[in-house]
Amino acid sequence: MGSSSPRSRSAFQTSAGVVYSWHRRNQTHFCCNSRLASAPAPPMRRLSSRARSAVSVSLNDSPQENSVSFDVTESSHQSSFQRFTSTASSSRELYGIPELESGQRLTLDDIRDKLIRQEETIIFALIERAQFMLNKVIYEAGGIEMDGYSGSFSDFLLFELEKVYARVRRYTSPDEHAFSPPEQLPEPMLNQLQYPSTIVDNSINLNDRLHQVYVESIVPSICAEGDDQNYGSSAVCDVGCLQALSKRIHYGKFVAEAKFQANESEYTPLIKEADRDALWELLTDIAVEDRLLQRVYDKACMIGQDVDASGRATPAAASSDNEQISYKLEPRLVMEIYRDHIIPLTKDVQVEYLLLRA
Repeated sequence: MGSSSPRSRSAFQTSAGVVYSWHRRNQTHFCCNSRLASAPAPPMRRLSSRARSAVSVSLNDSPQENSVSFDVTESSHQSSFQRFTSTASSSRELYGIPELESGQRLTLDDIRDKLIRQEETIIFALIERAQFMLNKVIYEAGGIEMDGYSGSFSDFLLFELEKVYARVRRYTSPDEHAFSPPEQLPEPMLNQLQYPSTIVDNSINLNDRLHQVYVESIVPSICAEGDDQNYGSSAVCDVGCLQALSKRIHYGKFVAEAKFQANESEYTPLIKEADRDALWELLTDIAVEDRLLQRVYDKACMIGQDVDASGRATPAAASSDNEQISYKLEPRLVMEIYRDHIIPLTKDVQVEYLLLRA
């Protein structure tokens, strides 16, 4: 273990914050708490990369709720880390997918935390892309000459990265979808995983539509017109945005399954009749959508505002009005992207999925 002092810490960064770990009696304990910085800690050690990749945590207001611990022995990482039981729902997760006990129904509570967490991922990705100008040339076929490739520079980078992701089985997961045609992607180098049968097998993929909406509507709405020659950086941000948006939209399959299981009697006749319009209406909950849009707006305000050296919000003009705060990306634009594109595409995925339940 080395000569760590009693107050030394070993930490690794996750999307939810910094996770601290310590080892005691062949058990690895994890604690994620925003107040840990001022608290004494027992001797610690750095976790292995396998252990780090398997931890899922979330932050809450209560310090008692900000920790999660479970056992893992050195000889059984796989079996110990496969499943994580969320305290917010009754379901477990296997490889990041909700896993249900025999006879258990999938509920919206089982997936709500994931949907909400994806909002931050999308907001951060959009802010990253918005720092560069439109750079329209990277979306034009042949706009940037490349030997052996006649498409756009943005598409080229997306395709090449997806080939790497395919080799490490990213697109074998039920919640991941490639933009590239499956026949053009290599087979995984890793062994196949047995994911839970939480949703019915399907090949629904609306990434072609998403890609068109992203290039034609989303990017022009968040980026300043012009060319700053940051082509590579812009294209890298495009990949992050597209993947985050795709995951959120296609997670509609899990939402549709939960809604179907909660109300089979009302969905089944519409599915048998293939009544898409009626299914769309039944899936729609205006009150829930309004709360989602407000939450996204509030998050975009918090995440995207500019601050000065003292940590105070930077005003866009000499005004104390909150509307005049300077933002990296206007929160209104993020809300509109959700309203005009993410929500409709998600419901299209839900309708297509429900039609398979016949």
